[in-house]
Amino acid sequence: SATPYGFYHALMSSESVRPLGIDRTAVFEEKEIPLVGGDKFFLFTDGLPEAPLAGGEPIGYPALERLLSSDSVSPAAFLDALFDRLRALTTPTLEDDWTALALERKGSGLHLPH
Repeated sequence: SATPYGFYHALMSSESVRPLGIDRTAVFEEKEIPLVGGDKFFLFTDGLPEAPLAGGEPIGYPALERLLSSDSVSPAAFLDALFDRLRALTTPTLEDDWTALALERKGSGLHLPH
């Protein structure tokens, strides 16, 4: 899908997802994702789409997706820009953590299982 900042592909589980570490017997779906040089892989906790707007409602996944940048910047700069955009739209008090990981593939293709 396109955003004002580039393109992304959302990966969603076809199963009900349980939080990591809560249930030791939980089985998680595995996927392989082909990545080529320059591709970014972005993981985040539910605190980002649940960040409250001024009216108290969560920003939501569609609005979060519109904030994603695929600019040719480092993963750290990608996260800094995303968090700056989120802070500009949401209330100053966090009600949940904002945890994210951004990776960039260097060189040729790779299959990354998750």
